[in-house]
Amino acid sequence: MGKEPELECDEDLLRQTLFDAVVTAPMEAYWTAIMLNASGIDDGVETAFLGTRSGLMRLIRFVGPEKRVGKKFLSEADKENIFTLDHFPLWYRRAAEYPAGKFLYYLPKEDTRDVFRDYESDYSASIRPEDLEQEDEDGEMIVIATSAVTVTVDKKVAIAGAVGVQMTLEMLENRVWSIATQPNDTDCSGVEGLCPLSCSMNEVNCYVTDSNAFVIISKDRSDVGRFFGEVDGSVMAQLLRMGMFKRVSLYDYQAMCKVGTHSASSARPLLSPFYGVLGVLKWFLSNFMLFLLDFNFCGLWHSDQFVDAGTFHATNKKKSGDILQPCDTEYPSFVYEPSIKETNSVIKCGRCQKVFVIQQIPDSNLLMVVVQADCDCSRQYGPITMNPKEVKYILYTMELLEDLEKANKSRPHSFQWECYASKNCQN
Repeated sequence: MGKEPELECDEDLLRQTLFDAVVTAPMEAYWTAIMLNASGIDDGVETAFLGTRSGLMRLIRFVGPEKRVGKKFLSEADKENIFTLDHFPLWYRRAAEYPAGKFLYYLPKEDTRDVFRDYESDYSASIRPEDLEQEDEDGEMIVIATSAVTVTVDKKVAIAGAVGVQMTLEMLENRVWSIATQPNDTDCSGVEGLCPLSCSMNEVNCYVTDSNAFVIISKDRSDVGRFFGEVDGSVMAQLLRMGMFKRVSLYDYQAMCKVGTHSASSARPLLSPFYGVLGVLKWFLSNFMLFLLDFNFCGLWHSDQFVDAGTFHATNKKKSGDILQPCDTEYPSFVYEPSIKETNSVIKCGRCQKVFVIQQIPDSNLLMVVVQADCDCSRQYGPITMNPKEVKYILYTMELLEDLEKANKSRPHSFQWECYASKNCQN
């Protein structure tokens, strides 16, 4: 009774889940002991969680719902970060793709993108400042730190699960700025320049980026979530030349591109002068039709129709520019080279020189960047963006290929060229 013949019980998954439940049971007791200890939890650490490969998940909230900043994280509405029948949580997947024993920090924003993130349909390269302000008002300025848990048997390593912590961005900022501040009694006898050094000084700009050059922490909150190349193109260009970051081209074969009203090829009108005449004729007819739409003969008797016609025309004009069509796009991504732990350089920008230092934060995917703030290099170095570009293909017809082959055979020096290309020339 109550049995459905179409449903089958996965006995292996059931055994794995029961095993994970027994193994991870002490974690909740450990978290509870930390929460009861007055000095055990830092202000800003809101949630601790773990997940296993079988789909078992445990979590504890250190802050009540009335004071919690990340109210949506790991809730029933947060489908991206909980186990479902068709996917693992985002924090689990990212931890699995990162070396075990090291923590991976990221902002849980759907419109940021790198090699390991999920790509959205709008393909916005960075978080817009107005989006960050809205998220800050809604209480979503949080940071996720996650790490993979592995099991090794006979030199074979398998991922058993992942653990993580959800904290506020403000808490992480305060911790980083306090660590990066030199004390007042620092010995500065052998140091040239600013000493003691602090990120609170106006002479320097401090950033913390992830391994894909997205800003996690900045003195200017509007920079958080943006690509570092958009914030400081001169330093990013120098890092690319030094090999600390590598550019990787990614392709999307299911993108949607806006249909432009201009010709697809700028050389097409040069083929015949009739294209110019045809363009003028199209312009005249389109404006004439728009005039007929705006001008209504009924308005001679009913003057209120003129306002409605003008509104209709403005709406149509706005919608006509939003036509999308399937296309292929190429967009860049930037990956940190982990063999370079620390570097510094000087960038010449006209009358001034910009000095910067970058260092990897141990056991994490974070990089600390300190840049001289009183040298503007925006005229010499523009921003480096991650905007996608549409891939244009040249389609050859059989007739065109035959014409190219005939032209190649009739070329007087074709033999020398084929000889050079094949490297089998004989005198």
